[in-house]
Amino acid sequence: MKRRVKLNPIPFAAAVLAAQFAGAPATMAAEPSRATVHAYDDYLRQAEARMEHDYLPGGDFLSRELLAEPGASAKLDSGSALVRCVAGCNSSGGHVPGGLIHDWLGVVFIPGVSLEQVLALVQDYDHSAAYYAPNVTRSRLLSHSGDEYRVFLQFKQTELITVLFDTEYEVRYVQLDPSRVYSISHSTRVAQLARGSQNRELPPAENQGFLWRLDSYWRFERVSGGVYVQCRAISLSRDIPPGLAWIAAPFIRNIPPRSLDFTLAATRAALLKNLHVSVTDRGRAQKHNTGG
Repeated sequence: MKRRVKLNPIPFAAAVLAAQFAGAPATMAAEPSRATVHAYDDYLRQAEARMEHDYLPGGDFLSRELLAEPGASAKLDSGSALVRCVAGCNSSGGHVPGGLIHDWLGVVFIPGVSLEQVLALVQDYDHSAAYYAPNVTRSRLLSHSGDEYRVFLQFKQTELITVLFDTEYEVRYVQLDPSRVYSISHSTRVAQLARGSQNRELPPAENQGFLWRLDSYWRFERVSGGVYVQCRAISLSRDIPPGLAWIAAPFIRNIPPRSLDFTLAATRAALLKNLHVSVTDRGRAQKHNTGG
């Protein structure tokens, strides 16, 4: 009697996805069409118009809906982030001509830190690769004028297959009052790197469409006991090729929330680590000054 061999679906999925997305650049390579870019820009304009109301007195600066979810307080107190889908929640993303929009929102609470400490860390772009490793592999502040920053980040996206991107952003910070600050970050360049390289960027026409745009909207609010950090990340990728939806959609859908959850968790961890180091250094200084 022959034994039936069971196939593990995860390695099989990885093999199919890698072959289709990474091993067939001639059929997969693409730049976003004008229609795709127009639809994404229109989505951003509408989203940002709605966000303007959140910045007004009495506005929903922090997502009341997210914070009111069952168990939200306990989850935040335990150090976890709250993450939820804003659009395209029942599929791999919101469909536009030739592309997918991924729109996710998350919030985390960081105890014992000040608003100034949080801003100092998130604006320390020269060291973002240290705070957000392994997802960010290189980082650099390109220029800085007042509340506006130009930033380079090389980051790694891993979900069955690994892809690296060189990206640049324009970031603007706005302080609403002594306890609330928000920032808007727009990608100005996204270049996929050749497989196995950290230096060789692919020509735009050979970008496989894993990521075309990435825009993020951060909010920071000081409260008693710490700071809330909220981030809404909106990104654009190519549509899933016909015949691959059954295997690609679940993994493509997983990338944005996992990335957002990691980013918020890493921000919290880096700040708490810095806070611990600061407290330890103060304790050593006091011991030294008192001759202990």
